[in-house]
Amino acid sequence: MIRLANVDDLKFIKQYDYEVYDIEADVKNNLVYIIVEKEFIGFLRYSLFWNRIPFINMFYIRDIYRNKGYGKELLNFFIKEMQNKKFENIMTSCLSEENGKMFFLKNAFKITGGFNPFKEGYELILDYEIGGKK
Repeated sequence: MIRLANVDDLKFIKQYDYEVYDIEADVKNNLVYIIVEKEFIGFLRYSLFWNRIPFINMFYIRDIYRNKGYGKELLNFFIKEMQNKKFENIMTSCLSEENGKMFFLKNAFKITGGFNPFKEGYELILDYEIGGKK
């Protein structure tokens, strides 16, 4: 089941998303989706880039559930939610050396740019056109 996260989910989310200063605010503002069956599988946290483009800030599937379709299910659910909200694009980013980029590329995201944050590796910017070729 995929649903918006609530305050009861914070303990799980904080185990894997500990860099966010105020994750409680993101949950209260309906910016976090979780996927759960008998236990928590993963979650997606987003914000609005330029206040108008959904930007996936964190996409996490627990190791034991990877490569079993849960990530694709969560991403497709999120895409549908953003389509229902009349957004035209979704963006995300990841380090160029991260394996996560392959997941997004396999799911119709395209690399549209990148940059070098201070003292970090090259960060890729990826874009998904809602309603585009899947």
